[in-house]
Amino acid sequence: IKLDKTKNAVYQDYVQKAVKTLLKDPLVSKAMLLPASKTIPDDCLNAMVDEAREHENKFYAAFTYDCQGHIPTAFPCLEKGANTYYENLKALEKTTEKCCNM
Repeated sequence: IKLDKTKNAVYQDYVQKAVKTLLKDPLVSKAMLLPASKTIPDDCLNAMVDEAREHENKFYAAFTYDCQGHIPTAFPCLEKGANTYYENLKALEKTTEKCCNM
């Protein structure tokens, strides 16, 4: 998943680490256990990428536009948005695992 480099660097770091630890690493470790003859459907992977982008967009909105009681991009808004984002990525990992029959 490519990130928009014009967005806040701290925000990008949160997104990159979350995608790696909550989505990519768990799915890759499960995929490595599959038989070599097993292929993972492209439609499942494409759906995962699309949904991950939707969650990232919601996280960015919570961090910037929907930041209540603080200036936009304030750390409390980053942390609040990150918690929801992390939960969404964990759920997406489970959904993708089922879709890909891992």
